[in-house]
Amino acid sequence: EHIDVNKKHVQEITDPEIFINDVESMEHKNRSVNRHAKDIQLLLLDHADYPNDPRVIYYIAKTYYNLERYSDALTYFKKLNQSNDVEYQFSYYYDSICTQFMIDNNIDNMELLLKNIIDSGKFKNRKEVDYKLAVIYKDRGQNDLAQEILNKIIFAKKPKLVHTIMERDIYDYLIPYLYIDLNLAIGNINLVIPPLKKLLEFYPNNQPLLNIKYAICDNSIYSSPIKLS
Repeated sequence: EHIDVNKKHVQEITDPEIFINDVESMEHKNRSVNRHAKDIQLLLLDHADYPNDPRVIYYIAKTYYNLERYSDALTYFKKLNQSNDVEYQFSYYYDSICTQFMIDNNIDNMELLLKNIIDSGKFKNRKEVDYKLAVIYKDRGQNDLAQEILNKIIFAKKPKLVHTIMERDIYDYLIPYLYIDLNLAIGNINLVIPPLKKLLEFYPNNQPLLNIKYAICDNSIYSSPIKLS
């Protein structure tokens, strides 16, 4: 998508304080659902013509997932096991697990399958799996296991993908936020400050981050004042 304007009047915006805040509304969500419903009809026609094209299969699965038709999505994610491309192979494993969880809500099974992906060593540059495991462990109160994972992935770089869609917020926000949240909970304040300052540079109006900032700077909570600017 791009802004359609008269190119003669286009000027590059370099001010880092200027950004687009895309606020979702029910109107937007309903419009997306209607678009997905149309998309799936066209994608299925493509699939009839090109039944072995992994790109078509992938987008059918993603579109069904967006429509919350999880059983249909799972059927098509599993078809990606026929592809030799590493991105589609990752989707076959990872997206199938996430979709299956939406169907049966079996967190123990999800944990086992995620661990199997990591143990296989097939996708060392993909940290989405590690992040999901860290979330499971933190929710269970197994902070030592969550911290062990987060210490390994906190500085992970986003992989460069060609064929599939990456959950960018996992790398840009969710991994560092979980790292901050966990270390704050166990009292490792010095480990919290550097990633918190970095996140606030990119998300200056993010309320959860601001709440953490104010909590750290509140002398009534921590004995010695901490300056976080």
